[in-house]
Amino acid sequence: MMIKVPAKLVAGDQVEVLVLSAPDAFYNREQFDKGIAYLKGIGFEVKYRENALGVHEYLVAPAKEQAAWIMDAFKNSETKGIFLANGGSNLNRVIQYLDFETIKNNPKIIMGMSNMSILLNAITTKCSLVTYYGPAVIFNLGNPDGLDPYTERSFINTVLNTDSKAVFEPFSQWQCLKPGVASGEIVGGNLTTIESLIGTPYEPRWDGAILFWEDCFMQIHSVDMVLSHFELAGIFKKISGMIIGRPLEIAETEDNPIDLTFEQFVQEYFSDITIPVMYNVDFGHNDEKQVIPIGKRVEINTKELTIREI
Repeated sequence: MMIKVPAKLVAGDQVEVLVLSAPDAFYNREQFDKGIAYLKGIGFEVKYRENALGVHEYLVAPAKEQAAWIMDAFKNSETKGIFLANGGSNLNRVIQYLDFETIKNNPKIIMGMSNMSILLNAITTKCSLVTYYGPAVIFNLGNPDGLDPYTERSFINTVLNTDSKAVFEPFSQWQCLKPGVASGEIVGGNLTTIESLIGTPYEPRWDGAILFWEDCFMQIHSVDMVLSHFELAGIFKKISGMIIGRPLEIAETEDNPIDLTFEQFVQEYFSDITIPVMYNVDFGHNDEKQVIPIGKRVEINTKELTIREI
């Protein structure tokens, strides 16, 4: 299926920041403001909805209202890019109210992470449009210590660099769990978030895909349960390769100890899988992350520990 890549941005473009799915702007206003300042500092005119900043309800606004915000951002011809402010929960309540045909006809860069995986993958699936799993406005662009150079290189290359190819480079030590070479459309994001798309019309196209996933602040047995859902749904038999992100605080509690580290767990879980699997790759909830272009075709080589767009 032919997939469309949205146009890069240029200095002077108007972009919109959307606060969806969690009241993080209310509880982290200083970081929100710093993230807005970062976008302005690299040349963008920035708009956002003031009414989303003073709300502390877990969804920020009713699902239909959030959907209207998203649609307004896509329909506004003056808005050239959309940056999602935070993560959260329950964005799956919102996507049923989106007009994907309008989104398809108004392609533009949209970037976010964590629970935003729902929106990003739904758009890629329904519109055949590349979306971007990358820094959040509040917690990355607005980081009190500043955006780290590794993340900034990937971010700037994605949104401003006229070269359309994604650049993948290691920050940590990438590892090979299962050797081999595979290529396909890269789909995924936050593991527990994309699980909620299984069995819906917004589920990623798994056949021949490269699945990338990461998670954080979880116990290993919970990750096991989610992965088992993917396995029972037959997804691991459909994909051609897998990229597992660098974990952030995934371990059993002292009350429920096991003798496995997370790395040992995934090695054991995927011991019988026949596709290439790469581990400890830099994306997701750690501060240092690269942008993953959901929907683009990539090749992974787990022997050489490389990922490249093809």
